Amino acid sequence: MTVVAIGVHHRTAPLELLEQLTFPAGAVPEVLAELRASEVVTEAVVLSTCNRIELYVHAERFHDGFRDVRAVLGRLSGVAPDEFDPYLYVKYQNEAVRHLFEVTAGLDSVVVGEHEILGQVGRAWQLAQQQGASGPLLNLLFQRAIESGKKVRTDTDIGRSTASLGHAAVTLLRQRRADLDGCS
Repeated sequence: MTVVAIGVHHRTAPLELLEQLTFPAGAVPEVLAELRASEVVTEAVVLSTCNRIELYVHAERFHDGFRDVRAVLGRLSGVAPDEFDPYLYVKYQNEAVRHLFEVTAGLDSVVVGEHEILGQVGRAWQLAQQQGASGPLLNLLFQRAIESGKKVRTDTDIGRSTASLGHAAVTLLRQRRADLDGCS
């Protein structure tokens, strides 16, 4: 049995492709149901944000699990797998776990320390639980990752600076042009 994280995000894919692959919140239950219908995927969580789409699965066999996740991502997004393959990243076992912990800590964000991702991960996991898609392994993994993300935010300075892309843009504008009155 293998934990696999498959996805694309702001550093691996062009924005246009990322927008095509990102699922609206209402579509995630269908994605989870399709993943669970796989013969090899036993658990699944879908993290779909404006900057990333990641599917975390517990699969009986890595290659078959990857094949099924790739097919679901293509079918439900309407994007042919050949179009997103060059931008796809696949992490398994310890690498997948490490990646989730980095995401929840805000280390793998457009702006390091971005705080919204922790809540987005929590909501993705909660939805997977409600849909019966997350089981013992992913429940423990996501519980620990969220706990760790909270601890990072309270015990370090990571979240004390610029915490969103919008905030970073305004800060940069103020540095370059002190008077923003009348600007939109």
